[in-house]
Amino acid sequence: IKNNEGHILLQHRDGNAPTNPNVWGLWGGEIDPGETSVQAAIRELKEELDITVEASQLHFFKKQVDENWEADVFLLKDEGGFVYHLQEGDDLKFFAPEELMDVKTDSRAHAILEDYLKASQSF
Repeated sequence: IKNNEGHILLQHRDGNAPTNPNVWGLWGGEIDPGETSVQAAIRELKEELDITVEASQLHFFKKQVDENWEADVFLLKDEGGFVYHLQEGDDLKFFAPEELMDVKTDSRAHAILEDYLKASQSF
């Protein structure tokens, strides 16, 4: 999620997170049976931030693949219309692009953010 200032919203995972506790990460989760990746992204954003997103607002960025995991990564631009209510994790914060590589994130989020910073940010 990118705001009008170009900052990226991250979630701080609490100590009880089943994976990657106590680090900053991206929003997301698993695809439920019968869901598309877009439907899962919309559901996860509702579950984690209590925001309602339309499919047309999500922009496919890349497919992230590593040894035992793959994810479709979408970009969402917040033009000031969202009010976030954190439902998972213990904090959320917008980070400026120049801060992102210095934030303690899990390795998957780090790789995605690194690719995002290298890519055209015309979105």
